[in-house]
Amino acid sequence: MGINSLRVIDGSTFTISPGTNPQATLMMLGRYMGLKMLRERRESQCRFLPVQDSYVL
Repeated sequence: MGINSLRVIDGSTFTISPGTNPQATLMMLGRYMGLKMLRERRESQCRFLPVQDSYVL
């Protein structure tokens, strides 16, 4: 049982507490991983597109 491609991004990735509110750091971590997922999805979709002479990525 499970969910395919489920990703959880939260504060448990930090091994130590920074001593301040980590909200901004966690938001940036979420944004970074979100952009990474979008880039990976786009790259995987481009592999299956037909190649044409005039096609530009």
